[in-house]
Amino acid sequence: MEIIWFVIIAILVPLAGFIGFSIQVRSMKKLRLENDKLTLENLALRAAQQDAVNSVVNPIDAAKLGIQGVDAKGVDEISQSGESIEEDVEDFLSNIDWRDKLIQIGTLFLLCYFLYDIYRLGTWLYSLI
Repeated sequence: MEIIWFVIIAILVPLAGFIGFSIQVRSMKKLRLENDKLTLENLALRAAQQDAVNSVVNPIDAAKLGIQGVDAKGVDEISQSGESIEEDVEDFLSNIDWRDKLIQIGTLFLLCYFLYDIYRLGTWLYSLI
């Protein structure tokens, strides 16, 4: 009777660990996707802001600003950020590829360890015969 309990525990402990890890991976993927979504929204807002800054100044608006004493800047005088939005998006997408590969490698490692535990259980059961 004790052997049955040893077999049950030998199977359930690695299985519970694998299921717990799978749940954590799923929640991390969900959080990562939310983070990616927010980052892309941030990049889109930065691009929209950059487009708004780079918009052509209407001569009437420039005259109004000149009358009010504010210096009107032309499109060429606006300072640009160091990196363009396209470079930010490319860097962001390259980081996603590496994170996905690391998650896949970690999951494969745990799956192999689980299979190794089942192999050890089989050899232990065979040694009892």
